[in-house]
Amino acid sequence: MVRKEGTAVYGGMGLTENFEQTFDHMIRVDHIDHGTDVSMTIVRKDGSTQLLRLSLNDDYVLDSILHIVFVDVLKPSAEGDVPAARLGFSAPANYKLVRDNAINRTG
Repeated sequence: MVRKEGTAVYGGMGLTENFEQTFDHMIRVDHIDHGTDVSMTIVRKDGSTQLLRLSLNDDYVLDSILHIVFVDVLKPSAEGDVPAARLGFSAPANYKLVRDNAINRTG
């Protein structure tokens, strides 16, 4: 999943369309440093926060549920754009992930 600086991913076992209220974890990409490191803030449903910094190819297991890997950096494609981190995720089948800019599209 690709996320630019300032964007997030919501995840959870009971995640619904109202993901801002039903998430177990919110993972926000705060900063990509020199294309080799990414700083993230993790917010849990209980309101606790954790700062996480990963280098390229580093991985981290969050709460024994979600495996996060920092795979790559995509350089800005247009002037004024920000870099984006490509993150890999692995979790149980009943754990859902959704981008913070996901739009519910109906038929």
